[in-house]
Amino acid sequence: APTTHRSRSEEPSVDEFIEATEVTNVNLQGDQWSELFHPDTIYFDEQHLTPRSAATVRSSCSCTSSSSPRGHGCWTPRAAGAATRPGSPRADAGSSASTTIRSRSSASGRERIRHDADYVEGDLRELPFEDDRFDAVVNWRTSFGFFDEAGNRKQLEEFARVLRPGGRLAMDLHSRDDVIRRMPARGPLISFAERDDDFLIERTEIDAVAGRSRTERIVVRDGRVRRFCFSLATPSASVLGVWLRAAGFSQVEAYGPHGEPLRFDSRRLVMVAER
Repeated sequence: APTTHRSRSEEPSVDEFIEATEVTNVNLQGDQWSELFHPDTIYFDEQHLTPRSAATVRSSCSCTSSSSPRGHGCWTPRAAGAATRPGSPRADAGSSASTTIRSRSSASGRERIRHDADYVEGDLRELPFEDDRFDAVVNWRTSFGFFDEAGNRKQLEEFARVLRPGGRLAMDLHSRDDVIRRMPARGPLISFAERDDDFLIERTEIDAVAGRSRTERIVVRDGRVRRFCFSLATPSASVLGVWLRAAGFSQVEAYGPHGEPLRFDSRRLVMVAER
């Protein structure tokens, strides 16, 4: 979709824009998954599911010589179908019923996405699949870090459990180093996405002691305004690598957003791990 551009001199500051909107506060604890994976959020996220990112997913999940590919994958829970090879069945595990429904609705009407997926409701810490089920697990567009450390590490253990020996996990998430690099000396880091006449604004702070980011998200779409807050674990590539090895993965590699070497200023972190 086209993105509109205005002269900076004509724009109010982000703070002025936020203060001028009437917002509805959402209690994240009540139904965090329906908020985090709301259609409004997916609407902005779709701009990042490009052919290049799809190629990165496919390349990251290529099976090694120790595993004969069977064409099955587990996608959890945002990018289901965006990079699936034609003819490859997959199972998509959402973290709640609402997430599963969102995944199905976001897939409809997009030609490059196949419609032969099985959408399964389940807890990411207790995936509803038997051991050694999949050749690949894809965890894309920051679908990791919402639990406490024990829960996040249990999620990684579940990814390892449902993979066959030699299977691969591909994860895409914010790069902690880049977030810290871009943080202002005082106040939160403000990011601003625009699609047509709609806006998504995030104000993020880092809790250095807890190792978590805390984000206020404000979505302005079709004349409606929604605001809610959430917190994410923000492990560095080295710490996440330790967690992955402890979860049962033997080979762990870190890359930039398109498979290039990871740099301090890489905006995204792609972790690839082999069981």
